[in-house]
Amino acid sequence: MDAVDTLMRYVVVPLGAFVWLMYQRQQDHTTQIAVLRTETDMARQSHDREIADIKDKLDRILEKLDDKADKS
Repeated sequence: MDAVDTLMRYVVVPLGAFVWLMYQRQQDHTTQIAVLRTETDMARQSHDREIADIKDKLDRILEKLDDKADKS
């Protein structure tokens, strides 16, 4: 019976604690990765909108320049 108690105390319990700790860290990492993905997607969408807006403004400027050149 002492062997089982010693085995539980020095092998099973520390191993169980280690597994639990690794599980907790994995859950933290999963959450952090999800947050980083969301932030990256938001930044990409914002950048795409800004580029589209700049392209639209540039197209309007070029149209005005073309109209002035055609009238001359």
